[in-house]
Amino acid sequence: ALALARLGPRTGDLVWDVGAGSGSVAVECARLGAAVVAVEKTADGVERVRANAAAHGVDVAVVHGTAPGALAGLDADPDAVF
Repeated sequence: ALALARLGPRTGDLVWDVGAGSGSVAVECARLGAAVVAVEKTADGVERVRANAAAHGVDVAVVHGTAPGALAGLDADPDAVF
C-alpha cells in the first residue's frame, strides 16, 4: 500500500510494473485509472498477471521478458515505474 501511495497513479498516467509477479500492483494502478504495462519474465507469471487483471476487470498490457531488454520495445516514457 505504501509503494502504491508513493507511485500516486492517476487517470492518464502510464505505469510500468517491472517484475510484476502476480500483477497486484499493476491491477491496483489500473483500478486507479492508469495505463499499465506489466513486465514479467516467466510464462506462468504472465498468465497470473493476465488472470488477475481479468478477475478485477481492468486492462493491463503484459510483456513477457526481462529488463532492460523488454523495456526497449515500449513506445512511451512512463510516469512511474515500480
